[in-house]
This record gives sequence, C-alpha cells and structure tokens, in this order.
Amino acid sequence: MPVLGPCWRLFALLLAVVVYAGCRSDSPPAASYSVSYRLEWSWDGATAEASGGWQTTNDHGYRVHVERGYLVDYSMELVECPKETLSPDTDAYWARFLVQPAWAGHAPTTPNPAAIYTPHIEALHAPTDFDVGTRWLAAQRYCRVHYLIARANRSAVGLPDDLDMVERSLYVRGTSQTPSAAAPRSFEIATSAANAMLTELFPPDRFGAQASAFVVDTGHENARVVVRRGLKSLFDGIDFETMPPARMERQVLQNVIDHTEIVVQTSANG
Repeated sequence: MPVLGPCWRLFALLLAVVVYAGCRSDSPPAASYSVSYRLEWSWDGATAEASGGWQTTNDHGYRVHVERGYLVDYSMELVECPKETLSPDTDAYWARFLVQPAWAGHAPTTPNPAAIYTPHIEALHAPTDFDVGTRWLAAQRYCRVHYLIARANRSAVGLPDDLDMVERSLYVRGTSQTPSAAAPRSFEIATSAANAMLTELFPPDRFGAQASAFVVDTGHENARVVVRRGLKSLFDGIDFETMPPARMERQVLQNVIDHTEIVVQTSANG
C-alpha cells in the first residue's frame, strides 16, 4: 500500500473533518468539574480601627492609617499546560489546524474558559474575603495561574459611589506618621497602572520556591484557587516624606504582587 505524502494526508484529514462535523453535535459535552476563585487578605501585622479603616507600621517606621481605598482585581485564570511539540511529519501536526473544538480547551483566538475576566473592585479601607466566581470546564490540564490588577471599566463589579474608579486600578487615602512626628500627615495614592503575577500551582500548605508544583486536570478533579494578599506589607519601601507620588503608586502595586500567595485546593467529587 503506497504511503501518502503530506498533501494527501491533509486532504484525507479535511474529508474526515467534514464527516466529523456532520455527525457530531454542536453542543459541548456536559462538564462535571469546575474551578472556583476566592480573594483573601492576611491581617498579620495590621489592625482594624474602631473609627473605620485600619493601620499598620511599614519597614521605614511610618505608622500608616488607611481611611479610604480601592483595588481593582481585573482578572484571574488557570493557564493551560504547554502543548507538546509536534513534527510536521505527523498527522497530528496537520490535524491541530483543522479540529479545534472550543469546549476542549480554547484556541489562541478564543477566551480562556477557566478565566474570570470581569473586574472586581475591593474596598481597601474594609478588606474582606469573598468568592469571586466559578467556571465549569471540560477536561484540560492546567499548570499555572495568572492574577492581574488593572484599571476598571464601567462594567466592573463593586464600583463605589464616593469615588470614580473607572480607568483607575488603585486608590488609597490616609495618614502616615513617624514616631518622632508631632502629628500625622495626609497622603493620597492613585494610579491606572497595571501589575500581575504568573506562578505555578502550589497546594495550600506549601507555597513558593521550596514547594513542589503540581498540575490540575479538570478531567477528574475540581480546583479552588485562593489569592491571598498581605495588608502589613502594602506600604513597605515607602518614605512618605521624600518619595515622589509616581514612585509611591508603583511601589504599592508592586507590594501587592510581591506579597501575594496563590494556592490551589483540589477535590475529586464531580
């Protein structure tokens, strides 16, 4: 039997795709596993104030009182594992250009089905933990997770009434005071800049360089992604008396990212 060349193999695959498209249902298969997302804050080193807001002391010795503030969590998503490298000599190489069911993952031009793309605005003066949302998925392997802080749009969840947060990613207002100062000084930080982190998946009790990353397979398990930020470190590296406002804005955003832990819990009940 003669061996078909690449062109004939491509023709045969095209014919198979036509037959496949005529026989299959356009409805995606029923998904039985999910990924859910939760945002949390660590209060270690920070204290809630009875009058409202909270306070902490940064690494420069400033006692900082947050009176008002908002942070825009723009998106969070599990990221698929890298695809295996295929040789042009294999039928699988040609087939990947022809058959790309969106429900089996997502093509490069389609949204990630595991993502939460709706921006959520958190009140920094009253930090709370909350569940963001759940996505039901078909079988897919995920190796990393992405968390993005960016400016809000008008469809963002939690737009405040007291401040226009559209086109802003961060706003903080409060006071700072050194131990030797007679009185606190007011500050205001506002920016539309973005920052993000992309990390491997770690279990709840082990996060960081010393931990072993793992893979989530939504073909047989659920995933719960917890994004936990630290309040105490929010103003580290900031000298409120000498640092320019633009540097302060970048530093606060960087502190959020640098002191974020993202842990993933899995369960097998579909």
